[in-house]
Amino acid sequence: MNSSWEASFVQAGSVRLHTRRQIAAGTPLLLLHGLGASGAVWASFARRLSPHWQCIAPDLRGHGDSDHPVAGYEGPDYAGDLSAFIEQLALGSVPAIGHSLGALVAIALAARNPDRVSALVLLDPPLDADIENPDIAEVYRLRKAPPGELEAYLSAPILAPVFRAAADAAFESLLNAPRGAAWAWDLAPSIQAPVLLIQADPLHGGVLGRDAAESFVRRLPRGELFSVSGASHTVHVSHPKQVTDAVLSFLDRAVEA
Repeated sequence: MNSSWEASFVQAGSVRLHTRRQIAAGTPLLLLHGLGASGAVWASFARRLSPHWQCIAPDLRGHGDSDHPVAGYEGPDYAGDLSAFIEQLALGSVPAIGHSLGALVAIALAARNPDRVSALVLLDPPLDADIENPDIAEVYRLRKAPPGELEAYLSAPILAPVFRAAADAAFESLLNAPRGAAWAWDLAPSIQAPVLLIQADPLHGGVLGRDAAESFVRRLPRGELFSVSGASHTVHVSHPKQVTDAVLSFLDRAVEA
């Protein structure tokens, strides 16, 4: 990230989380990255949310420069870290945007600590038991492959060192879990914060089908669905303007900022 961000470490319960925070003023907004990545991946999208929102992008446990514990890579583990993180930074109740794994973490956080989350945006969360994301197993394998193979596989080769540095246990937790995150479906009715679910296109790498997306939103007390035709799993990267417009409109309605 460039000089418009400042980096620091925050003791969040038993782990130390590395985080990046925009220097410019604005209402705090939490950004939660996907599996194997780090908070740095949000740089471009975060600029689109300025000046109203001041983005805070931590590296989740086992990712980036945060601590890499040997175990503890389930939703409640990540959520516990973030609850302590929000408390340490005295953020009060903040909106959160999560992509993929980050969206699952956001669901766990909102359900377990409703006082910490004022609104949620879920970017193509892996909630569909009928759709497998082959990238998880392939990236996990290629992280140990000879140099160049992971770079050739990734659409953004610059992220290869970040994926290699992530904890094996973070990948293994998702690889060993049943598809569809049934626990998140169980938690959905208890989430009182407004939620915008943004669905990518399964024909272009999205991991959430229309039926599953609609069914999950129906389980949310205050859920909305926005689908982006032609979008990849990293929907905010492949279709940044459409996603930004939807996010800003939603947050303007959902949060008293």
